[in-house]
Amino acid sequence: MGFFNRRARDGAVPAKHEKRHHGGAQNMSMAPSFGQWLKAVWLDILTMVILGAIGLGVSLSWPFPPNTH
Repeated sequence: MGFFNRRARDGAVPAKHEKRHHGGAQNMSMAPSFGQWLKAVWLDILTMVILGAIGLGVSLSWPFPPNTH
């Protein structure tokens, strides 16, 4: 599918995309420090904590009384 492809029809890479760095990608032979890792995934951790607290609150709450009308 050429529409989603960034390459020109002749296979050449456009000049503006030649040396683009995507999100500070590092060499995979080096593990990031704990601070770098935390800086990259803090939003994921916060989301998991919030959803875990909501799930725990729902599971520990009293059930709703049956609707009797």
